[in-house]
Amino acid sequence: MVHPHILDNWFERDYNLNYVANCLVNEVPLSISKTCENRFKLIYPHENDDLYIIIVIDDFDNVEVLTVYSFNKRRRERDIERK
Repeated sequence: MVHPHILDNWFERDYNLNYVANCLVNEVPLSISKTCENRFKLIYPHENDDLYIIIVIDDFDNVEVLTVYSFNKRRRERDIERK
C-alpha cells in the first residue's frame, strides 16, 4: 500500500515508483532503523545518493510506504565514520 503523500510528491522528488517497489521486494537495504512503534527507515542506493523509504508495518503485517526521498549519501557515510 502506498500512502497518498507518495503520489502527491513523486513528481517533485527524484525517484521512480518502480525502483521503490523493486527495492522493497528484491534488494537488501544498506540500513534499517526503527524510528518508532511499527515504523522503519530503510536506506537503499540510488544513483549518486541514497534513497530513504519510510514504512509502517501494521498488526496484520501489512506494509504501507509513508514517504520516499533521496538524500546525499555522505550523510550515511559520516554516520558510519563516527561509529
